[in-house]
Amino acid sequence: MEPRGRILWTDDEPGRFGFAAWELRDAGWTIDWAEDVQTAAQKLSKERYDALIVDQMLPFEPEDVADRYWGGCLLLRWLRGAPSPEKAPVAEARQKEVLGRRTPRAENVHLPALVVSAFYDPDVVDATRSASPQDHEIAFVDKPVDVDEVRRILERTRPG
Repeated sequence: MEPRGRILWTDDEPGRFGFAAWELRDAGWTIDWAEDVQTAAQKLSKERYDALIVDQMLPFEPEDVADRYWGGCLLLRWLRGAPSPEKAPVAEARQKEVLGRRTPRAENVHLPALVVSAFYDPDVVDATRSASPQDHEIAFVDKPVDVDEVRRILERTRPG
């Protein structure tokens, strides 16, 4: 099977996606995991990826319970070079604290991304979609994930 590329999948409970991850690996994708914003930023600063799957409700640091509501959105906005949205009250300080000392690899700035979410909040969706022009139509996939839907979205992506 031809390799499809490398995915960074962020979720604070990656074990719940075992079957989906297996299906994607079987389809030729390599998957790296990050369980919080800090770890994802470290990986996006050092490693090259071909796609990003973002958990909308993601803690900033391991064991962090505060501000997870905006974590995935702010990770994507950091990656795209967009400022914190005005509607994310405490999150701007956390974004600067956790992400401010890092810079994403240039190859990762325009990664195709999709968001996985168990809930819908119009403010978070709007802030995510306004991260960059390429994110205006970003896909939001419900939990539990439909692996066929995720695969269809990723199939539009090719390494390079």
